[in-house]
Amino acid sequence: MEDEYVIIHYQPTMQNGHHTESKSCEMNVFHKSFVFLGIFDGHGGDMAARYTRQNLCRNIVRQRKFWSNDDDQVCLAIHKGFVRTQKEMMHEVEKWPRTTTGLPSTSGTTASVLFIMNGKYYTGHVGDSRIVLGRKVKSSTRWQACPMTRDHKPESPRERKRIEATGGQVMNKSGIGRVVWNRPRRIIRSDDSTIQVVYDLIPFLSVARSLGDLWSLNRRLNKFIVSPEPDHPMAFGI
Repeated sequence: MEDEYVIIHYQPTMQNGHHTESKSCEMNVFHKSFVFLGIFDGHGGDMAARYTRQNLCRNIVRQRKFWSNDDDQVCLAIHKGFVRTQKEMMHEVEKWPRTTTGLPSTSGTTASVLFIMNGKYYTGHVGDSRIVLGRKVKSSTRWQACPMTRDHKPESPRERKRIEATGGQVMNKSGIGRVVWNRPRRIIRSDDSTIQVVYDLIPFLSVARSLGDLWSLNRRLNKFIVSPEPDHPMAFGI
């Protein structure tokens, strides 16, 4: 399986917090309690999902701004934690199994996380794994589903514009918009020592943002076509 999840309940009186999926978020003792929930839907192998489960929470809570009472600062810390996790993966990818053609791993993962802290919900999200809050309707036995995230799909106008601005393309395959992978097929060396790389254009990924998917790095712009940046982390009152 390529899917991972984590549930962490951290309390300042505990040495490392109490959580499932042991050692998912090794931390020093901090001064606030929080609950962290995360779901990670991997693709191209389970390496990115597993790495994110083990490291994303830690990379967020180690941001000084995470412990602020200012919602904007907490959300900024969540954003920075996602970006840091992506940067760390760039040093880990050589340890991961290569593709069948010998290229570096194409492993990636959605990441949808929720913190409960300061009497509020804080979300961070890349991909299309949704967070939905259930609210009980007053004076009724009914519950109302309240979406807390928005899917990051390549065909959405906003994501397509961002993808194209970073040098990427979106192609339709079987009715689904996909981010194109410029996959190296062969290298041609001429007599004058010129090197030319021939690429195949592969309609590859059906999400516009993720952690991992390091194949999507545009080295000229130093930006990922499949963005690891969460789309505006949000704070919600409980």
